[in-house]
Amino acid sequence: MKIVLGIVILLFATLISLVGINGIWDQHHAITTFIPVDAEITSAQATRHYHSKGADTYSPDISYQYRYNNQLYHETKVLPYPSQGDSNWAHAIVSEFQPPAAKLGPDGLPQTHAYIDPQNPSDAILLKRYAANPYLTTHFGLLGVGIAIGFFTGVIAGGRRKMSAIALDDSSWRLLLPTENLRRKCMNATLWCLWITLAGWLPLLHWYLAANQGGTYGALMGILAAALTLAFAAFAVMRWNITRHLSDARLRVNPVPMQRGQPLALELEADAYRALFLQSAAAKFRCIEHYKERRGNKTTAGTRIRFEHEVILSHAAKIEAGQPLLLKGEFACDTSPPPTTDISAIKAYPHYTWEVRLHIELEHAPDYRAVFPLEVD
Repeated sequence: MKIVLGIVILLFATLISLVGINGIWDQHHAITTFIPVDAEITSAQATRHYHSKGADTYSPDISYQYRYNNQLYHETKVLPYPSQGDSNWAHAIVSEFQPPAAKLGPDGLPQTHAYIDPQNPSDAILLKRYAANPYLTTHFGLLGVGIAIGFFTGVIAGGRRKMSAIALDDSSWRLLLPTENLRRKCMNATLWCLWITLAGWLPLLHWYLAANQGGTYGALMGILAAALTLAFAAFAVMRWNITRHLSDARLRVNPVPMQRGQPLALELEADAYRALFLQSAAAKFRCIEHYKERRGNKTTAGTRIRFEHEVILSHAAKIEAGQPLLLKGEFACDTSPPPTTDISAIKAYPHYTWEVRLHIELEHAPDYRAVFPLEVD
C-alpha cells in the first residue's frame, strides 16, 4: 500500500513539477526572445470567471491583429502565462490598451506593440510580465517529489519494521533493535534539509535573478523558503546533536515472544558520550490494530491503538561521560485484543502488531525516542 501510494504521489508531483517548470521556461523564453511589432486592438474587456467556492476571478480578454512579413495575424494571448486575478488587476491591464492610454490609429483602432516569436510569428503576447503561478507550482511539485522519494527511501513511514529478535548466547534473553537508528535519522534529516532548500530556493532565485521580480509574492515566497529551510535545518541539527550525547539504545527482553499474563522483563543499555542529566525514561507498550472497513461504496484501511501501557524505567539521574546508561523494568499484559505476529495473518484484517516505544528525556539535549517491534503470543 505504501509503495502504491508513493508511486502515485511521485507521478502526480513529477507532473506538477514539469508543468511548473514548463510554465517558467515558456514565459522566460517569450520575455527574452520575442520581438516587438506594431499591432491594433480589435476588442478589449475584462472577463469574469464564476466560481462555486470562493471569490470570482477576472482575466484580461483582448483581441489584436498585427502584420509580419506582409501577413496578417490575429491573436488573443495577453501574458506569457495565462493568469487570473481580481477585478482591479484585470481592468488595469485592459485600460492599458484603451484610450487615453492607447492612441487611436487612422482606422479608429487603438495602436500598441505586440511581441512575437520570430521563429513562429503566429505566437504573440501583449505584455512581457512574469506570472508567479508556475513558480508556486514548481515549488510545491518539488516538495511532493521529495515526499514521494521519502516513501521509497524510508524517510517517511519507513525504517526496519520487520525484524527478528536476536538471541543472546543460549539464554532466553533477546536483543531488540530500533526500527530506525540515530545515524540513519540524522542522515535522513540532513537530506531532507537539502531537498527542501533546493525546492524552496531554486524557483525563488529565478524569480529574483533571471526574472528580475520582487514584490509581495517574492517576499512571501522568500519567507516560506526561509522558514522551511530553517525548520528542517533545526530538525537536522537536533538529530545530529543527540548522536553527540547518546548511542542507540539496546533493549533486551525476556521472554520472547511475550506471553500475555506473564511478566516481561526488559533491560535497556546505551552509551553516554557526554555527561547526561536524565530527567526521565519510560517504555510504552502499544498494541496496534490494522483494519480495513467498508462504509457504503468506500473501503478504508488504517491503524488504531487498541492497547497502550507505560512503564517508568527511571526518574532523574546523572550518568558520567563514558559510562553506560542501564535501566530495568517489568511489564505484564492481560489485554483482550488478539495480538498476533503470525506472518500469515498480516494480509488478513484485522491483525495486530506490538511495539515498544522508548522515550528518554534529557536535560540540555534533545530527547531520545526509538521504536522496537515486539513479538507477542
